[in-house]
Amino acid sequence: MVALLYFATAGGLIGVAHVFFTRLSSRVALALLLLPLCFTARAVLTGRIYGPVEMPYIAQPLSDHAAALHVGPPHNGRLADVAFQMVPWREVTRRALAAREWPLFNPYELCGDVLAAGGQPAAFSPFTLIACVLPAPLSFTFTGVIAFFVAGLGCFLFAREIGCSEVASSFAAAAWMLCTPVALQVLWPLGFAWTLFPLVLAATHRLVHAPAVGSVVLLAVALALEILAGHPETVLHVVTISSIYALLELRQQPRKSRVLLAALISGAIAIGLSAIHLWPWLDALQQTSERGLRYLWGRSPLRVAPGSVTDILLGDLVPWLRPERWNLPGDAIAGSIVLALALYSAIFVRARRTWFFVVLAVVCALVGANAWPLAQLLHRIPVFREAFNDRLSTAVPFALAMLAALAIDRLRPRVAAFTCIAIAAILGIVALL
Repeated sequence: MVALLYFATAGGLIGVAHVFFTRLSSRVALALLLLPLCFTARAVLTGRIYGPVEMPYIAQPLSDHAAALHVGPPHNGRLADVAFQMVPWREVTRRALAAREWPLFNPYELCGDVLAAGGQPAAFSPFTLIACVLPAPLSFTFTGVIAFFVAGLGCFLFAREIGCSEVASSFAAAAWMLCTPVALQVLWPLGFAWTLFPLVLAATHRLVHAPAVGSVVLLAVALALEILAGHPETVLHVVTISSIYALLELRQQPRKSRVLLAALISGAIAIGLSAIHLWPWLDALQQTSERGLRYLWGRSPLRVAPGSVTDILLGDLVPWLRPERWNLPGDAIAGSIVLALALYSAIFVRARRTWFFVVLAVVCALVGANAWPLAQLLHRIPVFREAFNDRLSTAVPFALAMLAALAIDRLRPRVAAFTCIAIAAILGIVALL
């Protein structure tokens, strides 16, 4: 059932992309369909659960039955939120929909709590509604595999929008889809929201260069999906990066006022499409303890542990040097092959957009590591000061993937071989220090 649901949904999205974005050859479509199975094949094809279903057995009352049911210790303690928040929220959403009720109230949390207005249950996201066909734990197998697919498809479409070949675009899609932050956070609303980032950029690019009715609709739908994914902080980061990209691209366009008007219309439509999620969340936000915590966070100095900036940046560049990597914030790891190609692109590729991705990678890496002065300045800007901006490091692998795609299309064999050898030698020397 999971496999059928995945291939049907992903096939439909490929059809939509083929009609409204760009032509996808059969081999690319097949690659995009199969790449998410690198992590999820066993669960998808055998109907198993891709999620931390063993974690509830570490607490009462299920801990008394763990030995009899042969449940081992948790595989990854960082997935506690998925086990104790995301899965229960999904089950409450399923029950409400099965009873033909709006998923507005959660009667099982304390003395009752909001559900849809909480944001992160993403109760009105199309992907959540499709997943609710399955039992709650099993539905996260679908959520995981479709999130990987959406990440790859969006990245492929954006790479094609900026003129990359099918081969380079496919490489970028694989690099972004399988990078560390996506792979680790894919079952969270945070991770799912970031997987939609390239799709928003692709729609933004299309609107800037072809401000027609179709482009307005594409961007509106992409933004609405981003909002409905259930992580407002990521919406802030994604929209900010996309807006900067649009302004840079707009310099090349003669019809600037038309593009700006089209963008405003797209934003208004997106707000309208997601209003059923957005307005209840805004109302509930003012009444939550989270709002108070974020208020205090935004008005206190950004405290950075001594040495942590160096540790994070070095760990992102050479992750095997720091086994305690997962105890520190920031996940900007894309892989050594992607990094080598990205550095080649930064040095040798003179494309117009190369420097945008270089700057994006550097800035997001520094902010993700809480490096002075960028992180501290961002912490003083209204709205941003109440966000955990170190999560911007998730954009680093995307920027590196796009740089790698630009490199692949302009690769000169001898220079490329020399560059890769030099980079490998430098990384080896760093590893021995």
